Amino acid sequence: MKNMFYKIAAVCLALSLLLCGCGNERREENTVYDIAMNTALGQKNVFGVKDSENLLSGVKGFSAGTAVCDWTAMAFKEFGIEDNYDGFLEDLEEKITEEYASEGELDPTKATEWHRTILVVTALGGDATAFGSYPDGTKINLVADGIYNYINEDLGNQGINGYIYALLALDCGGYEIPEGSRYTRESIVAALAAEQHEDGSFGFGERSDVDMTAMALHSLAPYSGDPEIKAAIDAGIKFLSEEQNGDGSYTSMDIKTSESISQVIIALCANGIDPRTDERFIKHGTSVYDALFDFRKADGSFSHTLEDEKGDALATDQAMMAMMALINFENGKSGAFVFND
Repeated sequence: MKNMFYKIAAVCLALSLLLCGCGNERREENTVYDIAMNTALGQKNVFGVKDSENLLSGVKGFSAGTAVCDWTAMAFKEFGIEDNYDGFLEDLEEKITEEYASEGELDPTKATEWHRTILVVTALGGDATAFGSYPDGTKINLVADGIYNYINEDLGNQGINGYIYALLALDCGGYEIPEGSRYTRESIVAALAAEQHEDGSFGFGERSDVDMTAMALHSLAPYSGDPEIKAAIDAGIKFLSEEQNGDGSYTSMDIKTSESISQVIIALCANGIDPRTDERFIKHGTSVYDALFDFRKADGSFSHTLEDEKGDALATDQAMMAMMALINFENGKSGAFVFND
């Protein structure tokens, strides 16, 4: 009788772990794609949308052309979730047209506004070289305006983000750069590599930062055939390994965050490193991949910090990007943003 009680208790415990969406037990029973889909459902829960309903249109507070919403649209499309992508693109194109009509640009200082837009337009099947219209009806070339003939002062004006996301945006769709342009892939790569610190890190100014280092390594991955860039990547990987906490997590601005972990996972996958098994990223038996799930909530969303009781939209976005990168890694592709094959 006692044995039967223990068997029943064990089954109940297993089921509870499966249903709560956390713990290694669940991840062992599901593919990365399954986890990605559950994370997408978690994002719907963050916005108060039922699993069966569309999120990309008609939801208060969810607007095309804003960071969280654009990242979510990319991930949903990559995961094959049914939603109103055509409507989202139409709303985004209308917004861009209106912003160019009123301001002549997307942003006076942030080149990344163009870069994120290029990424989401490409992911959803649009053409970022002809998206939105000037008042005279001429199509807007977001790639030209935001990258190779950047219409403002300096692509790196906001920091290395401008270089990082310029490369990610160019490479997501294999966009070509015409001869005689202000910027080339080579010049952007060189400008970014020049910002690396002696310890292998990247950051804003002299401050080393895990997130910025990971994002830089993500963007530099396609250029690792150059020995100098490969050396820079290797130094960055070493820095990330050394900065990892004993529980597998990462700390940014003195706070452990899921976003830092997600960015490291993306960087590793982009550079052919499995975040689940590489010994450099396993501390006391816990991998960086395992550490991400400490931030997972019962509804599948991810929180910003361990103390947060609810899932956070941006943290969940970045967790979805990490799953995108891992899915691509398993399929022999590099990084999170591979939309041109």
